Amino acid sequence: MKSSYDLIVVGAGPAGTTTALYAHRQGLRVLLIDKKSFPRDKVCGDVIPGRAWPILQELGLTEPLEALGILPLREARLVSPAGIPLHLQLPPCSPPYLNGFMCPRLQFDQVLFRAAAEQVNCYTGVTARGLLPRDDQRVGLQVRHRSGKEEVLVVPLVVAADGAHSQLARKAGLPPSRFRLVATRQYVQPLHQSAVLEAHFWPPLLPGYRWWFPLPDGRVNAGVGTLYRRVKGPGGSLRRLHQRAFAELETSPGVPPARAVSPIQGWHLPTPDFRRPLSADHLLLVGDAAALVDPFTGGGIGNAMLSGKLAARVARQALEAGRTDRQFLNRYDQQLWQQLRSEFRLAYRLQRLGKYPVLLNWIVRRLTSNRIPQTLLEEMSTHPLARRALLSPATYLGLRKKVG
Repeated sequence: MKSSYDLIVVGAGPAGTTTALYAHRQGLRVLLIDKKSFPRDKVCGDVIPGRAWPILQELGLTEPLEALGILPLREARLVSPAGIPLHLQLPPCSPPYLNGFMCPRLQFDQVLFRAAAEQVNCYTGVTARGLLPRDDQRVGLQVRHRSGKEEVLVVPLVVAADGAHSQLARKAGLPPSRFRLVATRQYVQPLHQSAVLEAHFWPPLLPGYRWWFPLPDGRVNAGVGTLYRRVKGPGGSLRRLHQRAFAELETSPGVPPARAVSPIQGWHLPTPDFRRPLSADHLLLVGDAAALVDPFTGGGIGNAMLSGKLAARVARQALEAGRTDRQFLNRYDQQLWQQLRSEFRLAYRLQRLGKYPVLLNWIVRRLTSNRIPQTLLEEMSTHPLARRALLSPATYLGLRKKVG
């Protein structure tokens, strides 16, 4: 591989491909590498949030996604720890995918990768092993090919989109996030179809939940997620919790019987650590490498794509200024936190609230006893900062008056 690039992006998931596509649009010479071959599966809940849709529109990727028959989110059912259901009809919007949509990551990531491969140089089967200092203007990226061949690519700037266990971040001396979730996923085939998303606040998982997310092809993404510290140590097993959760769910009236069509697979979801730098000399972190998973919902794709867009913009500014040092690249950290910090702080507060089953039951009872707050709940489903209302006593005092 030649080294005459402005930018190398390591990792071709949503964060990496978004970075590469926006950087190419800004006139940068981009190389995108990934250790896997595409198409490839990625363990995930398969919910693509509404935040991703405007970015997909800007990149011209909505038509190939719609051609797949993606499933817009229209209805959800939340179930409290005591089994109290709360039905949500998401507000009508145009296009309907602004509320989010269901698409298996195998297909979603392939659409993004194919678009990137048409516009920038892409190599798969290539693993990034670390950064080697060169001079103030350039850095060496040490890579290993699937064949075993190793080489060093010299470039001004590298974007690490290499996931939750980012090797590049570690080698650059950036510590991992202190906070993370863990989750499992299994594909199942229900005996009859339903387009309603289910999220159950099951007591053994709190503040996490088990989910039942219908896919366009008739399968269901069934999974559980919780705090990492809930399952680490002796006796902790998320796989066993997954099995228990869905054995109990077979008796739920809202969930049809189903047979498993894939094994149970797990993954880590790093959540934001505001003390952790997201940039270093010649390096920017995006997506899971930057620990941008929502602490309350566990979703990360929209934030990953936003980080890629911002990283591409800062990369262009850095290269124009001839500054790829940590002090200059820190503007990326500032811009990202400016957009997401308030949302993440709120999500952490909601996560803490979710530890208390009695409180969750009380809140759901209040919300289900009155139809008036449906508009508020719908807004919360599409605008994360609107979730502040869940933390306000005034919300529930108002409900009490209306119910009484």
